[in-house]
Amino acid sequence: MTPTEKLQAMQAEQRPWVAHNFGDRPSWMPFLGIVEELGEREACDHDYGGSERHDEVVDALADVMIFSMDYCSAVGWDIGSLWDAALTYGVCEVNLLTNLGKIAHAHLKKAQGIRVNENHDAEGRVGMIHLFVNLRKLAEDECIDLIDETYRVWQIVKQRDWKKDPAHAGEAP
Repeated sequence: MTPTEKLQAMQAEQRPWVAHNFGDRPSWMPFLGIVEELGEREACDHDYGGSERHDEVVDALADVMIFSMDYCSAVGWDIGSLWDAALTYGVCEVNLLTNLGKIAHAHLKKAQGIRVNENHDAEGRVGMIHLFVNLRKLAEDECIDLIDETYRVWQIVKQRDWKKDPAHAGEAP
């Protein structure tokens, strides 16, 4: 299975899991998850050292991808096609925060129904593509196979049932 096919399979598998655990929730919620996990990734440089740092970075980047799958589903995008588009880029000249801002701008203006002459969907997609370029570079710098690690972490996350156990579903057994 190619990395793109893995992402698409995880996205398809994730949709019913999200519906079960979180119901009909606003599409901005998984975007906040992306931001939260990128904050956790940043904190790794300050809070951890050695192999513990590496493990925390792997977890944070995989969680960013898992939330990205959820966000893409929430706004009607195929994560595989965006990932493929990101693979055509070399180095992204725009940093993570700028890309998050592009996605947030597109989402907000579309939700507000303003600046209707702008293509908010296309702007958001470009932001997500550039975000993937940045994530791929972060992962490469850490010698992480981002798709394989996302798949590994998803195998754990998908076992969580937040409806059944809202207090402890995320805790390791």
